[in-house]
Amino acid sequence: MKLHELHRLIHKGESQTLDFKKETPKSYKIAKTMVAFANTRGGILLIGVLDNGQILGTDPDEEGFKLEKAANHFCKPPVSLNMFAMDDEDGKTVLVVEIFESEQNPHASQGKHGDWLVYVRANDKSVLAGETALKNMQKGFGRDNSILNKHEKVIIASLEISEKITVKQSTKVFNMSERRARRILTEMVRKGLLFSHDFEHETFYTLA
Repeated sequence: MKLHELHRLIHKGESQTLDFKKETPKSYKIAKTMVAFANTRGGILLIGVLDNGQILGTDPDEEGFKLEKAANHFCKPPVSLNMFAMDDEDGKTVLVVEIFESEQNPHASQGKHGDWLVYVRANDKSVLAGETALKNMQKGFGRDNSILNKHEKVIIASLEISEKITVKQSTKVFNMSERRARRILTEMVRKGLLFSHDFEHETFYTLA
């Protein structure tokens, strides 16, 4: 990665595949983000960057040590990291941490109280995986992007902006019945395009 590519990445802002951290938070907190990336589409952590994109700089050796600790001891199975440091024009160092989509998912992270939970990435947040999402990951459902119909394209575009979508929200987008909207979303889950989260009062869907 070159410096202009780093600036372009920061300019895009946080997303499903990009997260800024001023510094590495506590192990259980950063592990949550790590497993969410690994369980979804992978992603990049930029350490030494504020939420607004300002480069603050960091000590790559110290932060790298904390990240490796979190990846190896607070993620199950451990999450692989690819890390490298980059200096900006003012000599401030950003630690770039690449986390690739894993073939070993679901990965779980150890919480503050010792519980192991599975997370996935939804827009710029890490959310708890629902029971259906867990089952699909355990079955090794692959993502089928070969041919997307118009409804699938609209839903994916919507989820690249918003965190999640429900059946009721889909009916408003497409002006169709709940039955038909649910069938479209269910088919997208089957194709590995979406995760279904069913632990709340209303099932919602996020990008897989």
